[in-house]
Amino acid sequence: MWPTAEVRWFSRGAVPEDVREWFVSDFPYLEVQPPRVDVYFPLLTDDWVGIKLRERRIEIKQRYGDLGTMALSTGVVGVPELWRKWALGFVAYGGGPGELDGWISVQKTRLVRNYAFLPGVETPRAVPGTFAPARGCSMELTEVEVNGTAWWTAGFEATGAESELALTLEVVARHVLSGNDKLRLGLDASYGYPRWLQEALA
Repeated sequence: MWPTAEVRWFSRGAVPEDVREWFVSDFPYLEVQPPRVDVYFPLLTDDWVGIKLRERRIEIKQRYGDLGTMALSTGVVGVPELWRKWALGFVAYGGGPGELDGWISVQKTRLVRNYAFLPGVETPRAVPGTFAPARGCSMELTEVEVNGTAWWTAGFEATGAESELALTLEVVARHVLSGNDKLRLGLDASYGYPRWLQEALA
């Protein structure tokens, strides 16, 4: 089990080009991940548990709290959430993602920035995705598609000691978004994947 603090926003359609340009510019270690498919088991009456199949592992996430409404920059307001995740190991399943009854395939194309707090340094530093810091936070910009409908999501995910997660997320988000004039992310669009699936499949 490992804990995270996350804040995320979802919007319909393609990533706005000016947002994409802002995200990829002036970052030395941009992580461009190959497209992938995650297979979710949507709980259409609950949004505090997420269940997905990825790379033959079952991953379960439980939301156990939130940090309240937080204004992270001009035009960016969200509710950071506290999650715990379990990976249940190898699943002996080799079929296609559409062959599981009750499960739904979500295609993802992700761009990721990674930040870390290094010893003796008070401000977050950009680091490669291969670096595994004791205290860090990533920001992602992801195109998602479900049932042929395009969405995009932006979000931050902080990792490390549970007692430091809230501060890590807030400091990194404010650092990254300082001077931001591209992103406009509102409170009504701020939620995690379980609730997004409810919205997308309604």
